[in-house]
Amino acid sequence: MKNLIALITTFFLSLALFANKNPGRLVITNMENTTLRITVDGRKYDGIDKTLTLNDLSAGDHHIKVYKIRRGWFANDQLMYSSAVFFNPGYQVISL
Repeated sequence: MKNLIALITTFFLSLALFANKNPGRLVITNMENTTLRITVDGRKYDGIDKTLTLNDLSAGDHHIKVYKIRRGWFANDQLMYSSAVFFNPGYQVISL
């Protein structure tokens, strides 16, 4: 009986430890006086002036593209940064 209780206790303790993983966080800071369009895994974030913070990113590879938005008659966006970033649980990646 004691072995069964110890086994069940160990199981629930290990389950609680695995459930407490910290997700990744991505912080992109705009140091220029421009407006950015940021794409993370195909999801677009438009009109970023200063900082974009994304919480709860899963561990693994994420594809990030940063465009400078140009205004005017024949304006096309300029690609400033494009990369695949690997996130570990609980880590924060800062792109400047």
